[in-house]
Amino acid sequence: MLKQQRVNNRPTESYVAGMPYQQMPVLEVDGHKISQSAAIFRYLAREFNLAGKTSLEIARTDEFYEAVMDIMKELPWAEKDEEKKVRLRFIWDVLLRDTKTYAVTTCV
Repeated sequence: MLKQQRVNNRPTESYVAGMPYQQMPVLEVDGHKISQSAAIFRYLAREFNLAGKTSLEIARTDEFYEAVMDIMKELPWAEKDEEKKVRLRFIWDVLLRDTKTYAVTTCV
Protein backbone atom coordinates (compact mmCIF):
# COMPACT_ATOMS: atom_id res chain seq x y z
CA MET A 1 0.00 0.00 0.00
CA LEU A 2 1.31 3.43 -0.95
CA LYS A 3 1.06 6.06 1.76
CA GLN A 4 2.25 9.64 1.45
CA GLN A 5 2.47 12.10 4.33
CA ARG A 6 2.39 15.68 3.08
CA VAL A 7 1.36 19.14 4.23
CA ASN A 8 0.92 21.81 1.57
CA ASN A 9 2.34 19.37 -0.99
CA ARG A 10 5.56 18.89 1.03
CA PRO A 11 6.59 16.11 3.38
CA THR A 12 5.94 17.00 7.01
CA GLU A 13 9.05 17.87 9.04
CA SER A 14 8.26 15.26 11.70
CA TYR A 15 7.87 12.59 9.02
CA VAL A 16 11.13 13.52 7.29
CA ALA A 17 12.99 13.60 10.63
CA GLY A 18 12.45 9.84 10.93
CA MET A 19 13.84 9.13 7.47
CA PRO A 20 17.39 8.04 6.67
CA TYR A 21 19.44 11.17 5.91
CA GLN A 22 16.34 13.25 6.85
CA GLN A 23 15.31 13.58 3.23
CA MET A 24 12.80 12.22 0.78
CA PRO A 25 11.99 10.11 -1.13
CA VAL A 26 11.90 7.04 1.08
CA LEU A 27 10.32 3.70 0.29
CA GLU A 28 9.29 1.65 3.29
CA VAL A 29 9.11 -2.12 2.75
CA ASP A 30 8.23 -4.46 5.60
CA GLY A 31 9.36 -1.88 8.16
CA HIS A 32 12.67 -1.19 6.39
CA LYS A 33 13.27 2.29 4.97
CA ILE A 34 15.09 2.61 1.66
CA SER A 35 16.27 6.10 0.78
CA GLN A 36 17.92 7.68 -2.24
CA SER A 37 16.14 7.68 -5.59
CA ALA A 38 18.61 5.38 -7.32
CA ALA A 39 18.42 2.75 -4.58
CA ILE A 40 14.61 2.85 -4.66
CA PHE A 41 14.57 2.61 -8.46
CA ARG A 42 16.96 -0.34 -8.51
CA TYR A 43 15.10 -2.12 -5.70
CA LEU A 44 11.77 -1.78 -7.53
CA ALA A 45 13.32 -2.82 -10.85
CA ARG A 46 14.64 -6.01 -9.23
CA GLU A 47 11.39 -6.69 -7.35
CA PHE A 48 9.33 -6.46 -10.54
CA ASN A 49 11.88 -8.27 -12.74
CA LEU A 50 12.65 -5.14 -14.75
CA ALA A 51 16.34 -4.82 -13.84
CA GLY A 52 17.59 -7.24 -16.47
CA LYS A 53 19.26 -10.61 -16.27
CA THR A 54 22.62 -9.95 -17.90
CA SER A 55 25.17 -7.27 -17.07
CA LEU A 56 24.30 -5.50 -20.31
CA GLU A 57 20.56 -5.52 -19.54
CA ILE A 58 21.25 -4.20 -16.03
CA ALA A 59 23.44 -1.45 -17.50
CA ARG A 60 20.59 -0.48 -19.84
CA THR A 61 18.25 -0.22 -16.84
CA ASP A 62 20.80 2.00 -15.08
CA GLU A 63 21.13 4.05 -18.25
CA PHE A 64 17.36 4.60 -18.33
CA TYR A 65 17.38 5.72 -14.69
CA GLU A 66 20.18 8.23 -15.32
CA ALA A 67 18.39 9.62 -18.39
CA VAL A 68 15.21 10.14 -16.37
CA MET A 69 17.20 11.89 -13.62
CA ASP A 70 18.79 14.20 -16.22
CA ILE A 71 15.34 15.10 -17.48
CA MET A 72 13.98 15.63 -13.96
CA LYS A 73 16.68 18.23 -13.28
CA GLU A 74 15.30 20.30 -16.15
CA LEU A 75 11.66 20.31 -15.07
CA PRO A 76 10.28 23.83 -14.72
CA TRP A 77 8.91 23.30 -11.23
CA ALA A 78 12.37 22.25 -9.98
CA GLU A 79 14.00 25.50 -11.14
CA LYS A 80 14.50 28.35 -8.64
CA ASP A 81 15.52 31.06 -11.13
CA GLU A 82 12.30 32.62 -12.45
CA GLU A 83 13.70 33.57 -15.89
CA LYS A 84 15.03 30.08 -16.48
CA LYS A 85 11.75 28.63 -15.18
CA VAL A 86 9.82 30.57 -17.85
CA ARG A 87 12.14 29.25 -20.59
CA LEU A 88 11.86 25.69 -19.27
CA ARG A 89 8.05 25.91 -19.16
CA PHE A 90 8.04 26.98 -22.80
CA ILE A 91 10.32 24.09 -23.78
CA TRP A 92 8.19 21.58 -21.87
CA ASP A 93 4.98 22.96 -23.38
CA VAL A 94 6.43 22.49 -26.87
CA LEU A 95 7.75 19.01 -26.03
CA LEU A 96 4.44 17.89 -24.56
CA ARG A 97 2.45 19.34 -27.46
CA ASP A 98 4.72 17.67 -30.02
CA THR A 99 4.72 14.39 -28.08
CA LYS A 100 0.91 14.33 -27.95
CA THR A 101 0.71 15.11 -31.67
CA TYR A 102 3.22 12.33 -32.45
CA ALA A 103 1.39 9.86 -30.21
CA VAL A 104 -1.96 10.61 -31.79
CA THR A 105 -0.69 10.41 -35.38
CA THR A 106 1.26 7.20 -34.82
CA CYS A 107 -1.50 5.43 -32.88
CA VAL A 108 -4.36 6.22 -35.26
